[in-house]
Amino acid sequence: MPNGSDQVYLVTGSNSGNSQNYLKQAILLIERIKNTKIITTSSIYQSKSYGPIKQRDYLNQAIHIETKLNPFELLDQVLSIEDNLGRVREERWGPRIIDIDIVFYGDEEISTPNLTIPHYDWKNRDFFIACLEEISCPFVEGNGLSLKKVKKLV
Repeated sequence: MPNGSDQVYLVTGSNSGNSQNYLKQAILLIERIKNTKIITTSSIYQSKSYGPIKQRDYLNQAIHIETKLNPFELLDQVLSIEDNLGRVREERWGPRIIDIDIVFYGDEEISTPNLTIPHYDWKNRDFFIACLEEISCPFVEGNGLSLKKVKKLV
């Protein structure tokens, strides 16, 4: 991709239905985003659900992309992909078919009601760290989390 592109790190997650299939479908749809190229993807990791609601374990995967879209245009695209895959937003931290988080967008720092970059809680989520470390995300090196709560699947 020509100059003017930004390095972005996404993490996808699913714990409803055929989670592996939803993660694969998300990758296929991310590949179709205009002016965006997937550089690499991590293995799929299994982790306990996050938050107060008891639910099935999550499957998570990190995706390193290069894009010419600005952060808000990219957010619109990933929200559209979530909608296309059938995500319904009923309760915070509840089960979901697909979740696509923009964890890092270059070295940008954004804090708006709709978008926070870096992701507001990335340092406390083992599953983010494990996936992102695998694909050599420069922002997570030496974070120090134990990663005992995640299991590499594929």
